[in-house]
Amino acid sequence: MHEGLIRDHVVRLEELLPALFERYDRDIGVLFTRPEVVRDEIFSQRYRFKSLNHEQERVIVNFGALWRPELALESWAGQMDEQRAALWHAIYDTQGEN
Repeated sequence: MHEGLIRDHVVRLEELLPALFERYDRDIGVLFTRPEVVRDEIFSQRYRFKSLNHEQERVIVNFGALWRPELALESWAGQMDEQRAALWHAIYDTQGEN
């Protein structure tokens, strides 16, 4: 049944005058004779999308590897600041008692 419908539509398209499609600036037949080009373009876009996903995952891994030492350094610096502040408070308290 589907083959009959498709064949009927193709026959009807062939019967149409090309002048009807001049305003569209293309021959309607080209749309049916270029499926390989469309398929290749779809494959190309899918490949690009997968490549971008892979690159994004790689960047996330690299960023995490670089960010962990930065966070550790900030944590260490924060601890040093707290120790320095505690030392200054202890010195100030000791001087205040004398």
